[in-house]
Amino acid sequence: MVIKPRSFVIELAALLHEECPAFAAVFLYRDPLAWARSTARAFAGYDPALVTDPAAVQDRLGTLIPLVARWRARTGRLLSPEEVMACQWVSQLERALALRHRGVDLFTATYEDLQADPHTVLTALFAHCGLPAPDGLDAILAEDAQAGTALSRAATSARDAGSGDGALFDEAALTRAVAGLWAEALR
Repeated sequence: MVIKPRSFVIELAALLHEECPAFAAVFLYRDPLAWARSTARAFAGYDPALVTDPAAVQDRLGTLIPLVARWRARTGRLLSPEEVMACQWVSQLERALALRHRGVDLFTATYEDLQADPHTVLTALFAHCGLPAPDGLDAILAEDAQAGTALSRAATSARDAGSGDGALFDEAALTRAVAGLWAEALR
């Protein structure tokens, strides 16, 4: 059985591990800019101007991703879309590192490594889970797991084409926000 929740569920990973310690834990992550581009393209909702009540949205996100609530309280203002994305990305990495610190045998791989050498990464992942790699891996990798949904390759490509200059957010602002949050985390 495989459970693949949305990324913010890593906030519950320690609890899930305590309840089900025999589960094989896997953490796949990507570079913050690449992740943010993909997230913004897929969900196209990080622009506060697109939401009638961005404070309420950030309050809800702060429940799912406590770093959003903490950073918003610390700054005393509504966070920028880049700060919200930075909070989510940094929080996910912090939770993965905390799991490792607790002794959880966590298989980690970057999305970039998976893209560059899927057979090597997936063979190691399946071995970590105590499973053989499936036959026909190339055919499986060629499929769009999100086909027919708003997150499919076709749907996100269409959003890319409609985004004009392609600037979904301020990449420099995201980089600064990630750096600032990491600096805080390291203190």
